[in-house]
Amino acid sequence: MNKVLDFIEKNKYGIIVALAVHVGLFIYFQVTTYKELVIYEPWSFQGRLIEAPDDIELSPEDIITEGWDEALLENEEITSFVQSATDQREKEFKEGERYTSYEGDVYQNVRDFESKVIQQLESARGGESSKSSLDKTDVEASNKEDNKEKESPSTQAGASEKAVAGKTMVKYELENRKPFNNNDWHIRNPGYTCGEVNGIVVVEIRVNENGDVTHAKHLPNESQNTNYCMIRQAEKYALLSRFNYDPNAPKNQTGKIRYQFVFRR
Repeated sequence: MNKVLDFIEKNKYGIIVALAVHVGLFIYFQVTTYKELVIYEPWSFQGRLIEAPDDIELSPEDIITEGWDEALLENEEITSFVQSATDQREKEFKEGERYTSYEGDVYQNVRDFESKVIQQLESARGGESSKSSLDKTDVEASNKEDNKEKESPSTQAGASEKAVAGKTMVKYELENRKPFNNNDWHIRNPGYTCGEVNGIVVVEIRVNENGDVTHAKHLPNESQNTNYCMIRQAEKYALLSRFNYDPNAPKNQTGKIRYQFVFRR
């Protein structure tokens, strides 16, 4: 017993140091390896189909992104008339008034086109026949399709001498050209053909001297809120459109048609 006490007495500092090291290591490992107990409550499937309350009211100004045209709003007043971008006439809008995209002699373009047909027939006959001796049925046969179109429901009799004010569903830009036979019916309007949508499609067109649209291509940088239907219909209707005959026009005159597609309730 005395030997044990003597050993402790002789090595008491070493024993104290050893105990202190062990206690320190114990505390260190306890602290560094401590893991907080987290209690996870099981997820309840009850109420998973309940929609969260929406306390935020959005106005149209909050939804429309920068750069969108105001014409995309459903409640904006827009008419189905055809507008010419180069029309310098005084503008107005009255309910029930019939507006056209041109001014001047309604029948002049018809006479110009028939004169061209007569010249072609004379040339084909080697100049043997004069203008007065040509059979009228030759002219009528050559222009049969155009006569049918000229008699379309959209007659221009009694149309206003002023241009329509405000936004329209069709607006074309083609220098010194008018619709064929001075009838806006020939600038076709696809604005109601794509269902419940609002959008603007701008189409680049090329027109020959006869007024036929030979090329139509959608311009994405100038169009807004488009989809496949609107682009397809705009290009299709642009190719169906026709402008007046102009002997002084280039063989490939370039212009644009802007189509407004409207959500029709």
